[in-house]
Parts: sequence; C-alpha cells; structure tokens
Amino acid sequence: MAYSNDIREQAFAVFCRVTSHEETAQVMRERFPEECGAITKTTVFRWKKKYDWEGREAKIMAQVAAENDGNLISDRKRMLGEMRTLRKRLVRQLEKAEVKSMEGGVSAYGNICKWIMQFSGHGEEKRAVDDVVMVLFEVLGEHPKIAPLIHENEVFLLGEIKKRLERPE
Repeated sequence: MAYSNDIREQAFAVFCRVTSHEETAQVMRERFPEECGAITKTTVFRWKKKYDWEGREAKIMAQVAAENDGNLISDRKRMLGEMRTLRKRLVRQLEKAEVKSMEGGVSAYGNICKWIMQFSGHGEEKRAVDDVVMVLFEVLGEHPKIAPLIHENEVFLLGEIKKRLERPE
C-alpha cells in the first residue's frame, strides 16, 4: 500500500520518540486507523532506511543543541550584565554604609540578601543566586570597614546566608 508523505512524516515524528519499528507501526495504526490500519514494522523499517531517519534525527538534535547553546550563551551574557549592575549598585551602597558593629553588619547584610533574592528572581536559577552571593562577598571583602568583620565571621555569615536562601517565602 502507498502511504502519503504526511503519513511518513507522522511516522518519522513517532519514531523519533519511541525508536522502535514495532511501536511506531502500532502508534500509527492507533492514531490513523483508516490510513495506517495495515502498516507494519517492516514498512517503518524500510522508511527508516530509505529516508535516513536516523541521520535526519541526528541533524535535528544537533540543530536543537546548537539553538540551546545559543540561548544559554545569551542568558549567561544577560546574567553577567545584571551582575555588573548589581556590583555597581552594591559598591554605591557600601560607600554610604557606616557599619559600627557586627550586628549592624549582619543586619545590613541581611537586607542585601533580601535584595539579592528579589534581583535574582526569587531563586529561579540557583546558579545566578550563587554568582550574586560570590560577587557580594567579593565587594564586601574590598570595603575597608566591612572586610575585617566579614573575614572574622565568615563561617557564621555563610551559615546565615544558607539559612536565609533556603527559607521558604
């Protein structure tokens, strides 16, 4: 029996999901009983060979991977731009800060952590939050008044950060 190009394309799409000749034929018979009621695994096998379905699928997967890589690169560039903006804003805020005690430093740091969570999209991307926290520590570590407090209490601060980032909203 001759099948239309549309039926072969539908079979190719099914084959890409299931990769079994028998299962492809079965799905096609179920979906298109009038057009494919007699389709067999042998027909699917012949189409796979004749139309190089495996090669075609590999090309499609490579194209999808390349598009995903492009999206990841764009997202990373956007995140780096946002990190630069964050760093500039933190530096401006720190220049104005007058931390006179550890409690004041922890309080200011807590407020910054809340701001980071808002800035990063409430933890949508853990990696982005991790990057922001690292930038924050870098910036705070350069501040002449805050750096000594950070270095003296680093373990405590990291524990507090972890608790606050893991705290449900």
